[in-house]
Order: sequence, then structure tokens, then C-alpha cells
Amino acid sequence: MKHIVKSKFNSKSKSLILGLLIGDGTICKNKYGCQMKVHQGRGMKEYTEWKVKMMDKYGVKHGDINTIYCSTNFTNGEKRESSYVWLKNHIFYDVLRRIVYTEYGKVFSRKLLNRLTSLGLAIWYMDDGSLNFKKHTLNDG
Repeated sequence: MKHIVKSKFNSKSKSLILGLLIGDGTICKNKYGCQMKVHQGRGMKEYTEWKVKMMDKYGVKHGDINTIYCSTNFTNGEKRESSYVWLKNHIFYDVLRRIVYTEYGKVFSRKLLNRLTSLGLAIWYMDDGSLNFKKHTLNDG
């Protein structure tokens, strides 16, 4: 039995989801389909709480905010707070994952970027502020 939410997103909720995905969001596969996760590090729990308020406002179903403490090579072993929230499974995430994820990572077309509202753009900017372009070379074998 699948646990996928079947309600439809409107253009504002889709823009919110795109902004979250372009920024610090990711879409993962699980046994029920695809699920989106929004993860904020470096003590940004208040910002995660604001994102959750925006999800509530635009009808995007989600779980509770989780807080973990982890260290990375950037923190020299010091544990830092990190917050994340899982969005409830939705068929839209399955479709979005097929469109956005490539062998090179997340790739956003002009058509998808044109769907961003000011809220989606603001989230993208507050999360990352830019796109990272990586140079890839293909081996013809």
C-alpha cells in the first residue's frame, strides 16, 4: 500500500517546492516513491521553522523538524547543530526527481526556473545565493 499524498499543488506551492529544491532540498527515493528533505546546517533552526511556516501556508505536508549534532571536516571535529524536515510523499516529487536529477546532479531548465515566484527565488537566494557550475568531461571510451 502506497502512502503518497494525492492532493494537487497550486503554482505557489510548486514554486515554494522548487525554491526549496534548488536551495538546500533534496529528493530521495523510498519504498513508497519519492520524498523531499529540507536540511539546514550551522544552527539555522529558526530559518527551518520559517520554511515550515511557508509550507503550512501553501499546503505542503511535512513531518516534524528534527535536530541533530554532527561534525564535518569543515568544523575540525566540533559538533554543530543541524535541522531537517521531511516532506510527506507526493507524486509531484516523483515527477520532479525524474525531471531535475541527471548523472551530473540537479539540473534546472529555463522552463522550471520561470515557474519560480518571488518566494521561491528568495528561498533559493537565502539557501545558496548562486548556482554552482561544475565542468564535466565525458570519456568516449
